[in-house]
Amino acid sequence: MIAEELREPIASLGGRLETLQEALTAEPEFKAAIEADQNRLARMAEDLHAVALADLGRLPLRFADVDPRALIHNAIWSHGKRAEAAGVRLETSNLPPYTILVKWDAERIEQLFGALIENSMRYVPRGGRIVLGLESQRDAWRLIVDDNAPGIDVQLAQQLFEPFYRANAKDTPGGSGLSLATARAIVEGHHGRIEASNSPIGGLRITVVLPASPPMA
Repeated sequence: MIAEELREPIASLGGRLETLQEALTAEPEFKAAIEADQNRLARMAEDLHAVALADLGRLPLRFADVDPRALIHNAIWSHGKRAEAAGVRLETSNLPPYTILVKWDAERIEQLFGALIENSMRYVPRGGRIVLGLESQRDAWRLIVDDNAPGIDVQLAQQLFEPFYRANAKDTPGGSGLSLATARAIVEGHHGRIEASNSPIGGLRITVVLPASPPMA
């Protein structure tokens, strides 16, 4: 599988870059750029791997009790530096003030949030916002990611979840077109659903509905 073949050279590249970084301690901006590119390659490999496994019906999931609020905060923390450098605010909205326990795959849901944040960051302008929310829906939870990037044509919304599809690709170089396809693969593995619509804050809204626990869990 292509994604698996990418992992070894990426790991090798990481080791070589660490050696190079040690020799370039006087160039912090160059080091940061190297790290960003390395991390992006690793994310692309993981996203491609997830999409490929999902297409084969073999996406591995480890369901366990987890608080989705913690996963949201983890995702914001892990993307905080990049968002700050891009001049984009990562915010939360309507998070319940009490502990929630659901039976999800924590690692995959963090990957889901990361994919949604990555997608928004490619389109949100400097000074823009990405807002993550969480709402109860009977025996499920609704995860909402809003941004204020230029809006989408709702007639094309479902195409956003196809692998390698990129809206406004000419204006946003560097995207792999895998983020939302990865998100869909993870959501479907949790027996949930995902959809795109126009956001009330002016850009794209991604809504994910996941059951609190998988069938027969």
